[in-house]
Amino acid sequence: MKKILCLIDTLGFGGGAERQMAGLAGLLYQRGFNVDIATYHKHDMNPFLKKKYGIESHNLDCENSQWDKFKKVRRFIKNGRYDTVIAYKDGATKLACLCKLSGLNYHLIVSERNTTTILSKAERVKFFLYKMADYIVPNSYSQGTFICSHFPNLASKIKVITNFTDIHYFTPISYCNKSDKINILVTARIAPQKNIISFMKVIRRMKDNNIPVHFDWYGGVYVGKEEYGKLVKSEYEMLNIADYLSFHKPTRDIVKAYQSCDVFCLPSIHEGYPNVVCEAMSCGKPIICSRICDNPQIIEENINGQMFNPMEEDDMYRVIVGFCSQPKLKLQEMGQESRRIALEKFSEKTFVNNYIELLK
Repeated sequence: MKKILCLIDTLGFGGGAERQMAGLAGLLYQRGFNVDIATYHKHDMNPFLKKKYGIESHNLDCENSQWDKFKKVRRFIKNGRYDTVIAYKDGATKLACLCKLSGLNYHLIVSERNTTTILSKAERVKFFLYKMADYIVPNSYSQGTFICSHFPNLASKIKVITNFTDIHYFTPISYCNKSDKINILVTARIAPQKNIISFMKVIRRMKDNNIPVHFDWYGGVYVGKEEYGKLVKSEYEMLNIADYLSFHKPTRDIVKAYQSCDVFCLPSIHEGYPNVVCEAMSCGKPIICSRICDNPQIIEENINGQMFNPMEEDDMYRVIVGFCSQPKLKLQEMGQESRRIALEKFSEKTFVNNYIELLK
């Protein structure tokens, strides 16, 4: 039987891409495929993989240098005699391309987990390396369109496969908020893409106007964005909104956070096909989010949520305040619609079957 390697930088606490990669490897394994999953940074998701899917992950324990990562990833692929490599996230996709360019022979599937907004030098190098890939799998139609328009030579390799959601894990529970305040949850890394500073300014306006709401934000500082993390902390302290916005470290029990909020919000400037929105919907929560990328294909406006322009603080304020002023019964009804949509759109069966087609 052909051997498959799923490659990603880290599984960590399981952000969106990490949960999708763990799910892909696990689902393929359960379908009888000979599959391994490997990371080259430390992670702590192996017990989860073993318990849920019966699969273990391999950590290559690389030093923090591109050369060491390349050597160890290449050696692992060569020694494992993998027929196919599926790579998630930019670092892993570049490494997989370089290993193939260096003479290793395998079927290569690279996945795009975000929507490109600026074609930086690093982005151009990545898309140049994608000539080594057999398939390029964006998780959003917006990114598929971007690649086809900017790199038409890659268009024939594009296969959009949107994210799945484990609807049996991310599931609604009976929840009753007896407080007068609406509890709003955000789960996102601390990175410029997530639009945190503008969002905090909007929250300050809510505090100034005594809007009965509280926000909980779960997420750590994104690797390489430490200076931005310091800027966020400084702005947070200056705005004096600790009584309206609480920051929390990433958690393995994020499903509990989804289940115990009234509303889910994601104020990003750009996304791919956001896992966190899908997970919150699967938990039966109404959604407020940016009108960007694939979000309009996920959210049914005024049915299970509303959207705003993330570049306009006035619009963010108007939509969030207006949404939260609705009766809690109405919010619960919208949450039920979210669950209905999740059951229709986020099938793991469709997700893994699409990858199996590529493996053939």
